[in-house]
Amino acid sequence: MNARSLAIAGLVLAGLAAGYVVLPLFPERPLALPWFGYGLVTIGGAVGVPLLMGSIGSGGNHLLAVRLWPAIGAVAIVLVAAGAAGSAVSLGHRSVSSPAMLAIALGAGLLLGLGLVKWAIRQQRQR
Repeated sequence: MNARSLAIAGLVLAGLAAGYVVLPLFPERPLALPWFGYGLVTIGGAVGVPLLMGSIGSGGNHLLAVRLWPAIGAVAIVLVAAGAAGSAVSLGHRSVSSPAMLAIALGAGLLLGLGLVKWAIRQQRQR
């Protein structure tokens, strides 16, 4: 395994531990989101990351954009893993908890946004 794979595995383990410990501490009542709220959170992350990276890159601060990329990826991996662990813990009690689903939706949106940025960069380099 290379260093990148070890780092991702470490982030997943940290997220699983955080989800197992922290998410059950949230109240069991549902969040004030409509039924489509998790989709909006995912779409918001998927649109927000390219806007953020594009505005930083177009401003000429390419070093910040390069350093922000792995930070956003790390936060997204931890959020998805924490949400998965929180969902697994809450399934043992009754049903999937809303904070766990919100963490999964936000992490998935951030990962989708990074994927869109990566796709856009590859399309630009092919020209």
